[in-house]
Amino acid sequence: MTPLALRAAPAPGVDGAGRFSLGPDVTLTHFHADRPWREGTALACRTALDPLRVLLRQPPWRVLLLRCEAGEGPALREAARNLDAGTLAAITAFLVDKAEDAGLLEGPAYPALRDFLAGQVTALHPLYRRWPLEGRRQGLAVAPLAAPVTLLCLGAQAGRVARSTADPLAPDLHSVVIDPPEPEAAVLAFTKGRLLRFSYMPGQAHDEGLHAPIATLSTGLPLPITRLMLALWHLRPDLQALFPLMTQEGRSGFLSWCLLEGARVYPALLDAPGWTQAGIAAAVYQARPDLQAAFDLRQPEGAEGFALWRKFHGGREVAALAVPALHRAPQPEMGGVSIIGHASAALGIGEDARQAAGALQAAGLPVDLVDMPPGGGPARPPRYRSVLVCLTGFDLLDLLAKEGEGFFADRKVIGLLPWELPHWPASLRLAYAGLDEIWAMSDFLARVWRREAPVPVLDMPPAVTADLPAQFSRAGFGLPEKHYLFHAGFDARSTLSRKNPAAAVQAFQRAFPTRQSVGLVLKAMNGAPDIPGWAGLQAAIAGDPRIHLLNRTEDRLHANALLACCDAHVSLHRAEGFGRIPAEALLLGKPVIATGWSGTADFVTPETGFPVDSHLIPVQDYPHCAGQFWAEPDIDHAARLMRWVAGNRRQAQRIAAAGQALMRAQHDPAVVGQRYRARLESLGWL
Repeated sequence: MTPLALRAAPAPGVDGAGRFSLGPDVTLTHFHADRPWREGTALACRTALDPLRVLLRQPPWRVLLLRCEAGEGPALREAARNLDAGTLAAITAFLVDKAEDAGLLEGPAYPALRDFLAGQVTALHPLYRRWPLEGRRQGLAVAPLAAPVTLLCLGAQAGRVARSTADPLAPDLHSVVIDPPEPEAAVLAFTKGRLLRFSYMPGQAHDEGLHAPIATLSTGLPLPITRLMLALWHLRPDLQALFPLMTQEGRSGFLSWCLLEGARVYPALLDAPGWTQAGIAAAVYQARPDLQAAFDLRQPEGAEGFALWRKFHGGREVAALAVPALHRAPQPEMGGVSIIGHASAALGIGEDARQAAGALQAAGLPVDLVDMPPGGGPARPPRYRSVLVCLTGFDLLDLLAKEGEGFFADRKVIGLLPWELPHWPASLRLAYAGLDEIWAMSDFLARVWRREAPVPVLDMPPAVTADLPAQFSRAGFGLPEKHYLFHAGFDARSTLSRKNPAAAVQAFQRAFPTRQSVGLVLKAMNGAPDIPGWAGLQAAIAGDPRIHLLNRTEDRLHANALLACCDAHVSLHRAEGFGRIPAEALLLGKPVIATGWSGTADFVTPETGFPVDSHLIPVQDYPHCAGQFWAEPDIDHAARLMRWVAGNRRQAQRIAAAGQALMRAQHDPAVVGQRYRARLESLGWL
């Protein structure tokens, strides 16, 4: 692939700089009067921005920057009713197209242009953190393209531009090389009025950290709003409702909450620069009119009275004045691996931690398993220098906010993170601040993080085991002895919309409308009337005695025994990060019928299983679903596969045997453990 050479922008022309000034009095008339933009487009953009400018009394570009940083409140939503994605795309497309000719890529106008464009792409984006990338692995990955692409390199002081067409041999990849290298540069890709990707270029490590201040949200505040504060705000709907960050009142109220209450829950807030006892006291004084009325700090007696208030009352009234500073973890030991996860919980993510521990032990490494109960924190810091974190992004952020960066002091932290959708949500990206590397459990996840994560990403298929009790039988589970049984397992808390057991029911009933010698075993856990879709699932199986719903939590041995009692496994999920239950079914030698998309595509292939056709649809009822998509399995195809497997058992078993061999070759704990150990040794982390 031929790299795209980015050339320096020419010096700004007088006419261009004048017409395209980004000063505080700019109006869109100047921007959209030239070809190829029609006057109607300019009018639509002005109509969209004027109510926002009037509401917030800010220049249009500051309004847009604030909107990108802080989301929307009710008043802003009303004012922004005409500022739809198409209008923003028109504004941004014009700026991208005209930036070079207008001289906007250097000079006094450039910082405002850079901030606006970066804000457009990094909307609600708590953090970007950069590490040196391995070689020149990461270029600019974008969706499949046929149209020309404009690439802007947004440096600290100036920008550069290149335009290209898609590489016919690799239409989904553009390689960008900055020469000379610019570690601070970021790249924006744009085509046909659509933003494609915002990607940091390889370069020297640069870390904004948890506590980098956000200037656009901190104007007029005694202490800045930081990246960590914004990330917590995004994770807490209650805080979003109480403190709309688009308003000065909301930002001031949010800062007050962090001082008065938040620091008690999230002590790491106190690690922010400026959050000294004196700085906090000054901020509290500024935020509380009652203290200002009681203590005039310009007078000696007022200053003395305020000091006494701090000593005797401040700690009771202000959490930030009472919470002790967090301690750094003790110096780590070498030679082993600490694992942080829900090790004692009956959860798939808990099994990730347990299997990783078993793999490392099989490779001869000591393991320090730090159990973190769901909703709680670990009782102690990790013992070893190498730390494997088996947590969701939310839990990792929560851990960082409660324990602080000192919890991982002098340690190398690897994320073995679960995720199921094509994009990691912006509100969780601050979790990258706690990681030095990511081990992706599937090719699907590796592609997600290589597009977006600022840390090295490695393919690391996880360990899979399926131990069985000494004795088990169908009778012990109340199942018919001679029927051909399909198994479908799911945790209802992982959402029925994603796990999609209703599709397994539909496919089963469509495959066998009247046949009585078959059955479907729905192994559920945490099913309850308040779970969306649960009542519908129960209604779908009512009156069909061939379908057996077992809604209970089993220990691993009995869950595996139930799977072993069945003849085949069905998983018509819409998305899986890895797909542990289908993997366990393959390891047990079962024919596996699974949606042919996302994590299970690594091991359910036509040679090893029975992938089900699907098409991609927008996600509408799942956390962090904005802009996401997942697979809708073809029910008719799944039904045909179920009929074929039940009717051609010998041939199906031969395919299942190939799947079992694959699992043993790639997912055996000893194999996985050696893979883990080799990586850690190559990095010098043991």
